[in-house]
Amino acid sequence: MIFYIQTCTASTFQAKMPEKNLNMKTVKQVCAQTSSESHGLQDDEGEHQKATTNEAAATPAAACGCEQQGLASVGGERLTVSNKNKQKRKREFIYGNYDRYYGYRFDHNLSEDPRLKFFSRDWVEGKDCLDIGCNEGVVTISLAQKFACGSMVGVDIDPKLIHRARENLRRKVEDMQDERFRGSLRMEQSAEQSDLQALDRGDEGFGFRANDHKSKEVSRRESLDDGLTAEKLLEQVEFRTQNYLETYVKKATYDTVICLSVTKWIQLNWGDEGLIKLFSKIWQELRPGGMLVLEPQPWTSYEKKRRVSEVAKKHFNESVIRPEDFPNVLTEKIGFKSWQEISSAVPHSTTAFSRPLFLYHK
Repeated sequence: MIFYIQTCTASTFQAKMPEKNLNMKTVKQVCAQTSSESHGLQDDEGEHQKATTNEAAATPAAACGCEQQGLASVGGERLTVSNKNKQKRKREFIYGNYDRYYGYRFDHNLSEDPRLKFFSRDWVEGKDCLDIGCNEGVVTISLAQKFACGSMVGVDIDPKLIHRARENLRRKVEDMQDERFRGSLRMEQSAEQSDLQALDRGDEGFGFRANDHKSKEVSRRESLDDGLTAEKLLEQVEFRTQNYLETYVKKATYDTVICLSVTKWIQLNWGDEGLIKLFSKIWQELRPGGMLVLEPQPWTSYEKKRRVSEVAKKHFNESVIRPEDFPNVLTEKIGFKSWQEISSAVPHSTTAFSRPLFLYHK
């Protein structure tokens, strides 16, 4: 199915979707509108926070009048309050901003997110990268450190998740510094022990053996620190609270954009128009030759979450773009030159989260 979509023409794509009225502006209009907003991304953190704070009045949850239906939306969470028991609340994360996301998606015994094995160093090393919907920043930090990025910006709509991401970055840096300190102690202690043993034996070449041991320890540490050092990691990685759709376009800013399991929540909250705006903005913010790493959720996943809000239900019913249409939309409509499927599934994921990964080239 995917390879059929890759070769279908624009007219074929349009012919696929006449059964429903396309309840959005044309792709051309949306792209033009997104382009006209290219006044530069607000760098001031206060502006990011202000935009997030004022967001409540403009979010789909507020727009649908959830408070009048016994529902409340707080920080991207939808709280369902029972009329019989006001104390009983069910948490619904209307933006997919789950606070235990990595805990139930992957095998707890894994040392890193299994999706990282499908990433190539060439996509990240020395590159300026953006991670949209970064959650607690686990993948963001791992990619930056492992593949030595030039810079890495992680954005998420939920300020609580961004706070945790910054805490995770701080802890990662501290752990790396502690490991380096312990490595230095091991090197010194081993060298001293080697010197003493050689001296006891009357070995005139004891100094060379100690230096050889030091060289081995240094090599071991260098292999562990193949990516960014702790200081560089803290310098190169940044987390911002923002709704990516609502920030100004800053053209040709990034070499690589990462968008993992985000598209469903864009469509459920902002409809097909929001999805096109997302793709168009990514394309504009990528430099020539830039790459988009995309992990779309399957349509069955949309069906399970269509009731998280009235707005989600409305957009689900009105949407005509399906995940299997993304390759054609991104190449025929948005302007990406080519695409490839990196992996059809991710091992060690729970069944519902074993999703394909795609790479798009600008």
